Order: sequence, then C-alpha cells, then structure tokens
Amino acid sequence: MSLIRSHERKIDEYNSYEPRLSVANIKDIVGHIINKHASLIVDIETNQASPDLLYQEINKYLNDTNFYHMKKNEVIKDVWDYMFGYGLLQAFIDDDNVTDIDVCRYDFILIKKHGYKEIAQVKFEDEDEFTNFCKLVVIRNGGIINENDCHARISDQNHRLRINVSIAPRNVIGTSMTIRKHRMQSYTLSDLISLRMLNEETGNLLRHLMVISSRLVIVGKGASGKTTLLRALLREVPITERFLVCESESELYPENPNFIVQKVESRQGKKSELKRLIRDGLTMSLDGYCIGELVGDEVYEFVKAGYTDHRVLGTLHAFGIEETIPRMISMIDKDVKNNMLEFIGKSLDIVVYMKKFKVMEVAEIHYDKDLIINTLIQFDVKIETDSSIDGYPRSVNPIKYRLKSELVRKQLW
Repeated sequence: MSLIRSHERKIDEYNSYEPRLSVANIKDIVGHIINKHASLIVDIETNQASPDLLYQEINKYLNDTNFYHMKKNEVIKDVWDYMFGYGLLQAFIDDDNVTDIDVCRYDFILIKKHGYKEIAQVKFEDEDEFTNFCKLVVIRNGGIINENDCHARISDQNHRLRINVSIAPRNVIGTSMTIRKHRMQSYTLSDLISLRMLNEETGNLLRHLMVISSRLVIVGKGASGKTTLLRALLREVPITERFLVCESESELYPENPNFIVQKVESRQGKKSELKRLIRDGLTMSLDGYCIGELVGDEVYEFVKAGYTDHRVLGTLHAFGIEETIPRMISMIDKDVKNNMLEFIGKSLDIVVYMKKFKVMEVAEIHYDKDLIINTLIQFDVKIETDSSIDGYPRSVNPIKYRLKSELVRKQLW
C-alpha cells in the first residue's frame, strides 16, 4: 500500500531492526483508534480538537503494546495519513476528470472518467482493511456506522464528495462504497455548452429562466448530470434574490452570498427531516427555495412553496417529462393526494429531463382543467452507447403560458 513506508522495528536485545512496518501493523493501530477514540477523529476533522490529542493516543498505544519500537514520528505520520487521507483512492479524488468511484468489493474498483467507466488497477489488501477504511471515512465525516446502523450516507465538504457506505449485515458479500465527486469549481452554463451537455439555444433559454420567477425541476436517473446542471443554474440567479438551499448532504455549494444553505442535521443517529427545513423557511422572508434532491415526502412542502408563488428549484429521479408529476404524486402522503395533479401543475413551470449528461428535453408545464405539457427543446438521438448519447437538439415550441409575459417585460423574449 502506497501510504506505508519503510520503518525500523527492534526485534531483539542486540538492537537488530526489521526494515518495515507492515500493513497489518498499521491496521492494528488504526483499529484500536477507531474502537476507542472515534469521537476524537470527528472532533479533529471538524477542527474542534487539536491533532496533538490523537498523536498522544497513538503514542500511548505504541508504548503500551511494547511491540512497536520503531521511529514513532514516522509511524504516527503513516497512521495519520491512513486515517485522514483516502489511501489508494486518493489519486482518483485528486483527478478532476474522475466523477465517480464505485468499490463494490475490496478487490474490485470502478471509476467514471469523462463519462466512461473503467476498472481501476488497484485494490485493497483484504476485506478487513477495506471495511476499516470505510468506517474511518464515515466516522471522520460525522456519520455513524456499525452492526445496527449498517448504512451511512455522508459528505466530505472539503473534497466535495457524497459518500455511501454499506457493511454487514445489510451487505451479504462484503462492504461497499460509492463516492460521487463534485467539482471544486462549479461549471458555468457556458462550460456545459462546451462540454455538449446542451447547445447555445438551450443555454440561453435556461439562463433567461433563471432571471425571472420560473419554478423548475430537473429530472433523470442517478448520475445523469442533474446536480451539475442545477449548480450551473444557481450561478445565474440574480444576487438580489434570497434563496434557501436545503440538502440531505452538501452537494450544491452555491456561491451567491444571498443564499442560505442548510442541510439535514444528525443527532444521536437520527436525522431531522428535509421537509422541516423547507417548512421553517416560510418564516425567513425568502424569494425562493432550492432542494438539492427530492427523495421523499418533502415533495409536498416543495410543491406548497411553489403554489404560494415562491420560486422553487430542485432535482428528482424520474425517467421523463410526462413521468415527473406522477412520480411526485407517488412521493406524497396518501392523505393529501386529492387534486394533487392540479396542485403540482400550478406549482411548476419548467421540467428539464436529462440522460447520460445530456439535456434531452425542456418542457413547459401548465394546468387548465387538465395538465398541458408544452415541449420547448427536444434532443433527437442519432447514436446512443452505454455511456453516451449523440444527436441534435432542436427548438419545438415557444413558451406560451405564465412565464411569457415576464420574459416580454424583461425584454428576454
């Protein structure tokens, strides 16, 4: 393992030394720290405790075991790197072109680079090492993972990562980890046009929609580019608009100083609800709400905000424009589903459908006795592979309903 350098270990009374500290030795020390001082790891990671405290604990362990008679400063450095770095995954974390790291097993790692998946030519030594590594990552980012809480979803805000980890007994074969990377510097709409996520016409349309009171949701499957596009759109929102950004885990990192950013808070293993953040925002004199990912019954609060003429922006898992509202209805508590088609139809203006990092369709939503979907932009597919789509976007219809008069007033039509 690249983190582990050569060390000396005294093995007899004649001052003979063994020239290396093995991975197993490092695992012994790290395992002790995880089991005995997990809270200290979190406090150091969040700058609430001095690293000296952990140095002292490692040093005490070395003395107590009376086994590791090597250069302690070097050992502490190696243990520190192991605990607070990303080990053999660090090169992928540092590579801006890598967007996803999927470790299905300790010895099978997939990365996604430039939209294409490839098998990484590295692997963890064994299941124990990988499980310990995953526990460290979860603990130091404020999560909880053990036999009772065997799944954790956390974010590393310093590296802008969203991380999912599952261990036994939920996982039958072995520990797994999924890492979604977000760029340290958000793409602009111009960047995304250069990357061919969308064309100039679509980019201008979306840019105009951000400077008026549009209510918009971006849909598609996981890793289709929804969050990437939403981050770019947030850069276009006027600085005078006061927004509340609510997320389960930090992913958007908006740069607008007039945005209030909140995320679900964990306390004693229990998380406050995303819908509570939205509901509390009603007392904050907001112009709009942005929900990083709509995943449950917070959809109802999102829709209510849109219905009361607040701007709402968000993302949602759905496989098309027409499927978006039925999907939203399915996520709402059955006790409040009456007239929900009309309710949602009057709370949204625009739906953007994405697939494989491409804007496939932009449509206007309008309700007048029934739901009307007015397609504005349609992407005609020429070639589709497992990882990409190529073709031609084309304009289909102009905006016809609520937003049209505002675009005309602001001379954007």
